Amino acid sequence: MKRQVSAGAVALACVLVASVSARVSAPGVVFKLEVRTTGQPAATLTASIDGANLKMDIPQPSGAGAAVIFRGAQKEMVMIDHGRKSYVVMDQATMKDLAGQMSAAMKQVEAQMKNMPPEQRAMMEQMMKGRGMMPPSAQSAPTELRRTSERGRHSGYDAVKYEAVQGGKVKRVLWVTQWSSMAGAAEARQAFESMATFSEDLISALGPMAQNLTRNGFQDLKTLNGFPVLTIEYDDAGVVVSETRLVSATSEAVPADTFAPPAGYTRDSIGR
Repeated sequence: MKRQVSAGAVALACVLVASVSARVSAPGVVFKLEVRTTGQPAATLTASIDGANLKMDIPQPSGAGAAVIFRGAQKEMVMIDHGRKSYVVMDQATMKDLAGQMSAAMKQVEAQMKNMPPEQRAMMEQMMKGRGMMPPSAQSAPTELRRTSERGRHSGYDAVKYEAVQGGKVKRVLWVTQWSSMAGAAEARQAFESMATFSEDLISALGPMAQNLTRNGFQDLKTLNGFPVLTIEYDDAGVVVSETRLVSATSEAVPADTFAPPAGYTRDSIGR
């Protein structure tokens, strides 16, 4: 279930959580974010938060869209494809199994590429990059998160500018506000930081196969000690490719069944 959305949006999606009870929960927090990606219409993402759980609804320029639910208590992620009316569940056991499958597949690829002519190897590496995978020979430069002295006001919040630098290039700019300045700060912080931990575990398990997940603003939430109200993504040439901006954060009741897959959807398996 591959989606063409910005890294910031994907990274936010990976955070969201759920409960499967039919009752209406106590007031939670609802975030709305506007995502503008080069060449695509603007999209509004809705993040619903209740306790340690979050759900992100991800509209698509074409098609029925998708959603990601993160269930904090169960430590599992539910990825929903509305077009196919199906969903998959990623828990720690599935993560371990998938990591084993990917490790075996990567070893096979390495063995095949070892004896390829240079031109054919280059084509194979380019194909892998296009699918979000890191070729065996590739070494990603570490990303350094730098707090700057710049201050600004974005989406109605006072914010501090951070830069995510990789290989000497600024790949991402984050304008971060303190949690205490936001509605439902304590609840939102718990949920987003729970997501960040799960995301880190997933990336560690998948290793080089998770190139597209290896860096995003939401994985840095525990380090930032705040929320990015504006995230700007750049390509290698320094051109802006996407912006994710907080539109609103409000305390309101979130129906508990928001965090369950829609009735009638079919559960699929991962990596089988």
